[in-house]
Amino acid sequence: MYAIMARSISAAYPTSTDLVLNRIDLELPPGELIALVGPNGAGKSTLFKIIVGQKKALRGQLRIFGEPTHVQQRRGVVAYAPQEGFIDWDFPIEVRDVVLTGRYNHLRSSVASRLFPFAINKSQWLVIDKALEMVGMKSFARKPISALSGGQKKRVFLARALAQEASILLLDEPFNGVDKESEETIIQILLALKERGCTIIMASHDLNRMREIADRAIVLNKRIIADGSPEKVLDEKIISELFQLS
Repeated sequence: MYAIMARSISAAYPTSTDLVLNRIDLELPPGELIALVGPNGAGKSTLFKIIVGQKKALRGQLRIFGEPTHVQQRRGVVAYAPQEGFIDWDFPIEVRDVVLTGRYNHLRSSVASRLFPFAINKSQWLVIDKALEMVGMKSFARKPISALSGGQKKRVFLARALAQEASILLLDEPFNGVDKESEETIIQILLALKERGCTIIMASHDLNRMREIADRAIVLNKRIIADGSPEKVLDEKIISELFQLS
């Protein structure tokens, strides 16, 4: 059974009839780390939003572990760490509360939370502490999110995704604005998750890193241009010719 299976997925921006995704077909098994590569405007973030349920496709079929997406989305099977640009960093919220939002589906399904909607029990905080510890941010738990550096913010949103305990992890440009130490920490966490069967899709412009760590690479420019091993697909000359980057 595939973690994600897409058939002829097409999508457009709300104010346009031009397709940003055109007949996307995907079969992604569990336990694979996939590099999603393409220029700005290629549809990478749109595809992520469709998978996580933030946007509807115009047409096509998407299944997660063989079931309709809305079923798995309710269960919190898919976790999404978006680009920094989509976050209001000035919102007055502490680091641990950001990570807590990743526990929403677990809180909603528990008996205690139904009886006491604002009660967060000890077991939930333990999961949050563990997620922050994994990314080296436990000591920052009570700091406001606005006080963190770019790399620290990336770590916090990775912790949020980890706290969700999802089987599918979507990362949109996880290495942008991240220092080398944070980057190495993120990579080691992702490789460990993959070994435990997590399916990871990373949208990234860092071709060198993707060649090093990805099992598979997909080149997207509104449609799938190439799909295969990173060594073959992420050839710099081919990428430059496809997207006129040279």
